Amino acid sequence: MTWRWTGTSVTGQSHTDRNEQGQDYSQTRVIQLSDKEFFISLVSDGAGSTKNGGLGAKIACEAMMNKIISSIRNTGDIVAISEEEVRNWVSSVRNSMETIAQKNDLPLREYACTLLGAIISDNDSVFFRSAMGEL
Repeated sequence: MTWRWTGTSVTGQSHTDRNEQGQDYSQTRVIQLSDKEFFISLVSDGAGSTKNGGLGAKIACEAMMNKIISSIRNTGDIVAISEEEVRNWVSSVRNSMETIAQKNDLPLREYACTLLGAIISDNDSVFFRSAMGEL
């Protein structure tokens, strides 16, 4: 299967008014394992009220992408991905964000973001949404 995708980001008015860049981040990958192809897309929006929401969005996407790819490589499919496994991924990504926040002597809340994910194969799909960090 050939996947095509597009993406865009628009800086919100509140960020423009404060002379700030937007705090969106996205990451999309297609991976091939033997005869199966997997489309993975993650989109994150940093909380505009935080100091590092954009960085939190980037960390969330990159860490989650690593979790998803690792899971697919271990199982060879997405049909067995459960709600519990996604919750474990989210918890692990939050822990990664918390480690970075602590290294920078900031509360986790300063990296808060929303994360949306889609994992699609020929016959199955998984979608999820999570608030990352503490709002």
